[in-house]
Amino acid sequence: MILAHLHAYSDKNMDVSGGIFYHFRALRYQKTLWRPYRESLAQALLTLAPPPNTGGQLLLIGPSAGHCLPFEWLGRYQTIAACDPDPIARLWFTLRLKARAPASRLTWIDPGSLLRPSVTSKEFDGARIASQLDLLLGAARFGASLTTVFFAGILGQLPLLFPQATDHASYGRWQTSLFAVLTARGMTGLSLHDRLSAPLPLAIPPFS
Repeated sequence: MILAHLHAYSDKNMDVSGGIFYHFRALRYQKTLWRPYRESLAQALLTLAPPPNTGGQLLLIGPSAGHCLPFEWLGRYQTIAACDPDPIARLWFTLRLKARAPASRLTWIDPGSLLRPSVTSKEFDGARIASQLDLLLGAARFGASLTTVFFAGILGQLPLLFPQATDHASYGRWQTSLFAVLTARGMTGLSLHDRLSAPLPLAIPPFS
């Protein structure tokens, strides 16, 4: 029975951007190979966090189970709305947050189509960002003030999930528009480990 459930989960939650094997790697490496990255990330995020007890709001997109996210930083936000397609990740993240940042109130919301190409044009459309963001903020019951929007690696996965759409020139304009919309609304937009989302060639030095 357990193997049958695991197989069903794997079929539904495995793609090129991660899945169940990502959780296995996180358990194996978070205290060894991933430790320098996790510590550097925690230091950087804490410098950007709101002061304690100021009622900050965080829209967290694609956090998985929070394997790399510092819970001291998450605990600075009174209200967190998160979206992630992985049901195991959502449960795991919820339990972790409750244990390590119990004062933060967590709500899971539907990500909508903010990070998806248009159904009709098959391209990323910057003109749709504002309305899609409004839907997310409405679902989170957030106002525009004191809101941080944090993309937890998901932007770097878009070229893997939507290779044809991200290969189009409109994708670069969409990337620029995304953070321009956040800035125009007085929101803080952050993104982590998304090297693949940068409009630069990925240069990998040869092994010697």
